[in-house]
Amino acid sequence: MTDFIFHCAGNYQLSAKIYNDSTKHVLVGHTDTLEIQVTPDTLYRTQMIQNNDILNITPSIAQIESTDPNNQQSEIYIQLVFTTTNLYEYSTPYIQFDYVTATGPNSYSYQFSDSIRLESFPFAFGNGIKSIVDGAVGLHGLKFGVPAKLTIVWLDTIFEGTVTLLNQNQWTTTWDNSGSVKMMY
Repeated sequence: MTDFIFHCAGNYQLSAKIYNDSTKHVLVGHTDTLEIQVTPDTLYRTQMIQNNDILNITPSIAQIESTDPNNQQSEIYIQLVFTTTNLYEYSTPYIQFDYVTATGPNSYSYQFSDSIRLESFPFAFGNGIKSIVDGAVGLHGLKFGVPAKLTIVWLDTIFEGTVTLLNQNQWTTTWDNSGSVKMMY
């Protein structure tokens, strides 16, 4: 199997000669000629987040079972699933959010860049398909009943609220859903 990458737009003809092995160079066959039209479209590593897009956050309780035989207690934490409302070129999971994480005691911050990454660059899986972008993060180290500050920077705007793990089965948030970052309940 051979891959070809074209760097310039144009019309190309592709054919191959087939030899029996690399030492004797005895021609055993050849392929037909294939006409290839390469358009001037350029595949970029990123695509801009649409300025009217809404980031949806869906919290849920998650659990990691302990593998330590001396400590059988599992960790309970809150998982946040991020999804866009708008659709982007190519298909999930090959398009991903690009963000920076900062955590501290009872503080979690996610600063999203203005772009969506193409994880398979220079190849584009799902070419011609549009899909939402999704991703997930875990808020580890939460203590029952203690609110943790959650900061999201989306499209250069800061959104803040709190997330509280109440017990093994319940959580609560304080969040203003009037902006472009919405907490989904």
